[in-house]
Amino acid sequence: MKIALANDKTKQVLQDWVNKVAALPERHNLEAWLSVAEQSANNRQSEREDIVVEMRGFATASGKPETLTVESCAFDWFERG
Repeated sequence: MKIALANDKTKQVLQDWVNKVAALPERHNLEAWLSVAEQSANNRQSEREDIVVEMRGFATASGKPETLTVESCAFDWFERG
């Protein structure tokens, strides 16, 4: 399996999602969300598994958990050394 690293596309996808679903988007740390996305990508058992990020309901405008499935093309991929 390869190692995923966030890139500018990852940042844009996550920023758009936070702006859309968060109750207070300005209080969210984008770097923390990037870390969560990288962890999700790198913890998959198979490259076929989805890369999913979840925002808990207390932080969302809807009051319900919101998830984002990030496409693998939103990351840079490197062979494990």
